[in-house]
Amino acid sequence: MDILKQFQNPDNTLRGKPFWSWNGELKMQELIRQVDVSHDMGFGGFFMHSRCGLITEYLGDEWFELINGATDRAEELGMEAWLYDEDRWPSGSAGGIVSKNEKYRTRYIDLTIVPVDGFKWDDDILAAFAANIDDINMDSYKRIYDPSEAQGFRCVLVFRVVLMQCHSNYNGYTYIDTMSREAVDEFIRVTHEAYKAKCGGRVGTTIKGIFTDEPHRGSLLDGFGISDGGAYIPYTFKLFDEFKSRYGFDLLERLPEVYFRLNGESLNEVKWRYTELIQDLFVENFVTPIQEWCDANNMLFTGHFLHEDSLTAQVDMFGNLMRGYEVMSYPGVDVLTEHNCNYNIVKQLTSVARQTGKKWLLSELYGCTGWQFNLEAHKNQGDWQALLGINLRCPHLSWYTMEGEGKRDYPASIFHQSAWYKEYKYVEDYFARFNLVMMTGKPECDVLYLSPIESVMAQVNLGWAKNLGPQHDCIIDVEKDYNAITGWLYGGHTDFDIGDEAMINRLHKINETGRETLLTVGEASYRVVVVGGMRTMRSDTLKWLKNFAKKGGKVLFVGDVPSYVDAKLSDDVKEFAKKATCIPMDQESFTKTVSEMSTCFVRVDNPSIFTQLRRDGDKLYMVMLNMDRREAKKNVNVTITENGYLQEWDLASGTRYDAGDAARILTIDFEAGQERVFCVAKSYEALPKKPSYTTVKTIEVGDFAGYTLDEPNMLLLDMAEVSVNGGQWQPKTEILKADWFVRDSFNLPHRGGEMLQPWFVRKNGVSVVGKANVRFTFFADVIPEGTLYLCMERPENFIVKVNGTAIDTSKQDGFWVDIAFKKVALDNSLLKLGENIVELETDYTEATNLEALYIIGEFGVKVDGCVNTMIEMPKTISLGNLFEQGLPFYGGKIVYHTDVKADLAEVAFDQIHGGCLVVNPETDKAFVGWKPYTAVVNGKDGIDIELALTRRNTFGPLHQYPLDVGAYGPGNFTTGGDGYKDEYNFYPCGLLTAPIIRVLKEN
Repeated sequence: MDILKQFQNPDNTLRGKPFWSWNGELKMQELIRQVDVSHDMGFGGFFMHSRCGLITEYLGDEWFELINGATDRAEELGMEAWLYDEDRWPSGSAGGIVSKNEKYRTRYIDLTIVPVDGFKWDDDILAAFAANIDDINMDSYKRIYDPSEAQGFRCVLVFRVVLMQCHSNYNGYTYIDTMSREAVDEFIRVTHEAYKAKCGGRVGTTIKGIFTDEPHRGSLLDGFGISDGGAYIPYTFKLFDEFKSRYGFDLLERLPEVYFRLNGESLNEVKWRYTELIQDLFVENFVTPIQEWCDANNMLFTGHFLHEDSLTAQVDMFGNLMRGYEVMSYPGVDVLTEHNCNYNIVKQLTSVARQTGKKWLLSELYGCTGWQFNLEAHKNQGDWQALLGINLRCPHLSWYTMEGEGKRDYPASIFHQSAWYKEYKYVEDYFARFNLVMMTGKPECDVLYLSPIESVMAQVNLGWAKNLGPQHDCIIDVEKDYNAITGWLYGGHTDFDIGDEAMINRLHKINETGRETLLTVGEASYRVVVVGGMRTMRSDTLKWLKNFAKKGGKVLFVGDVPSYVDAKLSDDVKEFAKKATCIPMDQESFTKTVSEMSTCFVRVDNPSIFTQLRRDGDKLYMVMLNMDRREAKKNVNVTITENGYLQEWDLASGTRYDAGDAARILTIDFEAGQERVFCVAKSYEALPKKPSYTTVKTIEVGDFAGYTLDEPNMLLLDMAEVSVNGGQWQPKTEILKADWFVRDSFNLPHRGGEMLQPWFVRKNGVSVVGKANVRFTFFADVIPEGTLYLCMERPENFIVKVNGTAIDTSKQDGFWVDIAFKKVALDNSLLKLGENIVELETDYTEATNLEALYIIGEFGVKVDGCVNTMIEMPKTISLGNLFEQGLPFYGGKIVYHTDVKADLAEVAFDQIHGGCLVVNPETDKAFVGWKPYTAVVNGKDGIDIELALTRRNTFGPLHQYPLDVGAYGPGNFTTGGDGYKDEYNFYPCGLLTAPIIRVLKEN
């Protein structure tokens, strides 16, 4: 790979591949158009992903024809086409096709605690134990087969194998038993083999690979994802036979020890072995067979598992995720929401990749972020992941359509529905260059931190976790130590890998080079091994640690030394630790000690600046990132011990600059969230210096010469009255609540993210259940001139009347924002001053969607509470929120015209209240998407400022209080929560503070 050529013009391998949500009635022509849009946005490919709202039959003949058509267009454009292995998620059931067969369904072992005198034996009982328990502690137990055997004990523990309850998320069936090879083979037959048969020679050639999404082996004593809860642990038919053959004792005889603390001991061998087994069965019977199928068919296997965000979450649904990463071609993670900065989930992934030689690491990112998520946030949330090694970005989510429930499927849409989509190529160019640098050479990393996850696996019991979070102090303490140690390593600018004990035991070698002793794990080598947070250690781990230390290797114990070996009380680790370096759980001691033990070529005096070093021959690449998104870090001292010529590489522009000599202390300024990339080269290369300017004059822009919109203004109709079968009109409420009323009246399930898929409902037949009428009201202070459109979904399914007069819904003129919103011509003469009523009538079925309407045209809008009124189009726009200036729901682009002219000028902004800015969009087109919010342009013909807004004030949630929440999904839009109000709650938008224009002279 020619790094210099690629840095200027990165190819598609380095670019993001979004989740392309196939969620409506798919048409070939539209799919081809959207492939082209994706290419124009700078994406390098896409994952074709069935999502909520799919109407075209999943895995039907037409489905495969469309897959082939989109793939062929991608090939023409040099893009990568990827499959997705499920209808929605989690992967495994094939939209219920596999789990329709009961023998393939998820099963659990359920515990019921009954009084001794209430116990009766029945044939459904797996095993019963008389026991003495006190909350989660158990001092004795014995297996019984008859009620009489329980005498003298306090209670009876009754265990049964139960099936997962059926659920609409699996189209009326369940998840599958992912620990069963037979069930997984059926999943592969139904899904993977079908693609192979129907896609011809594309599989393994133009179809690059397949994505698996959130597969798991079932929740462990948490109830997460189980509709009926219960004291459940995962079960598969071969569980007890496998346990006995691997560990030499009978799990069934000791089953209570998984649920309780025997004799008050939180750590227990049975817990550890059981969690290890169900993890291994999942890897062996789900992950490995799919990877083997991919290998046999020249396909790549990528995706991510459930769930990653803590040690507890991993153990709850999987075990140790690093074992799964080891198997996959391109392993990945899922980083949801805007403010999730869980560095360790990426660090685990990177560590496995370095140890096993994997090149590409995926992140499904930007999910649940909301329409207000701007391009600066895209950069911020992607930056730290790129710094830590993510190079296959899978942006979540690009919708085929916003029809029906699809529009509430974890927005925003990172696609043509967002006003900033034509500027998104700047984001992809930036990250492609970031990926390139981070894939060049090898990391300077010599510290290995042993994961304490098995100390969590050995301490599970009833109530240990809730909603994937730890509940008991013994688990919370492990999590705290783990996060503290990794946090100190990041902030101390010491790169490190995380090590899984089982992987190290299989892959390690101890190398004595004559100068030093290295621990080699696969393809990675380490000078220092850190042990901290562990409560138990494997005996094999202790063995190689002793050998490593004996040969001169450096072992550092932090905090308490493990007092268990193989989950059994032992002083063996403590005895060994006496001969190693031991320090308290203290940041200052830890940072100082690790710094002395490891090798580092760069030191940074600010813990907010994270660094990564890559060595490529005679070049050292130094990537630094200010992890603080709110505050700049000025005068940061960076000490470089490498001699050579210093270059700065600008990821945004692809330009390289001469930055002087290395081997000295640099003083560098960082904007909030800013990255800086330097290269220390041994040989000199003639490069330009960064341009510098002198300010001749400063102008604060308080007024604008005019403004231009790139799309019509919009009036929203989302508050409605409904009537069922000609009955009484119900009080006005938000349209989705109104739809609930209609569905309740007809005894139909509510729509939502986990509803039965439309393709499944239609395949099984839909029928009319009655008539529904919907009435929207708005007011008009003026009757607008020019063309008006009523934008709505499926107008052909409704009789539409405006003020009592039916309109011809066949008079359509394309779509507005999304293909779902058909533009129906609206005659201005039908409107009147004062109150106006739009009424819909439809034959209602389970597949009917009652949704908001939109009127677009040349008019302004005034909002009073939840009452919307047409007013005159604003003649001018000033500084301040646009929703207060006649554009409350507008979400397109607005150009602010100034009367300033200058041959050379810098335009500076305080903040971006929208998606992004472009200065002089028709001439220089200087992009401003993130800090420092400045652009240098030629303004001799004038300076225009284009703001691409977000669609938050267009599509909402508009009735949610408070304004900002941590995550956005279907539940935020169904407005049933305590935070709902009829009044609109608008997001800040527009130029809120005066831009500063500095007339410049180049130095």
